[in-house]
Amino acid sequence: ALITGPTDGIGLEYARQLAARGLNLVLVGRSQEKLDKVRDELLDKHHIDIVTVQADLNSDDPQMYNRILREIAPETREIGILVNNAGVMYDSPNRFLDQPESKIWQHVRVNMLAVVMMTRLVLPSMVKRKRGLVCNVSSIAGYQPLPLMGLYSASKVSFA
Repeated sequence: ALITGPTDGIGLEYARQLAARGLNLVLVGRSQEKLDKVRDELLDKHHIDIVTVQADLNSDDPQMYNRILREIAPETREIGILVNNAGVMYDSPNRFLDQPESKIWQHVRVNMLAVVMMTRLVLPSMVKRKRGLVCNVSSIAGYQPLPLMGLYSASKVSFA
């Protein structure tokens, strides 16, 4: 299973639960230090293989996904489950025009583009094997928009 944003919150719990079921993991996150901590925690309790990939999904470098593809190697490493969990939220509710442009780009890159691109990386091998699961972690805010959080709400709608 490949999990984005696996170092805390929902992503960490996915990692714990999938490891407890004996699945090997590929963990993709921003901080190598946090990835190592999660890897060590899981390896202390479970006899599984864990690969960590340090990548900031807020990067504006399109080559980042090529590097991730090389590191996750979906053609040689069977990734049966993709958990698109990485996500960002505003620091505080605010009117759209009062949000810094950097936060707008961050929402687009992490909450939307990363979901599409990570799926694009692993889906071909799933289709080839005729099996696989893609789980996109969304938010209730995607169904019931939050006041002063319009972009967040729009970016967390499930793509399924």
